[in-house]
Amino acid sequence: ASDWLGPDNVRRVRCRWREPVFPGDVLTLSGSVARLAEDGGERLADLDLVCTRQDGAVAVVGWATFRVDEMEDA
Repeated sequence: ASDWLGPDNVRRVRCRWREPVFPGDVLTLSGSVARLAEDGGERLADLDLVCTRQDGAVAVVGWATFRVDEMEDA
């Protein structure tokens, strides 16, 4: 997400580990924009993030808020 929206635009990050991850695991990261809002004069995007292992198990879920100037298709 920070590669897309920029590390300087991170406003909040939370995550929850659900399954262990081991050396050699193949991880797939995905995310979606859950909400666009304005707060304190900043335009914000709330993201839902997911990290899955090669067996399909969800290893980590996360939530992040970024400041955005304008949304572009990723």
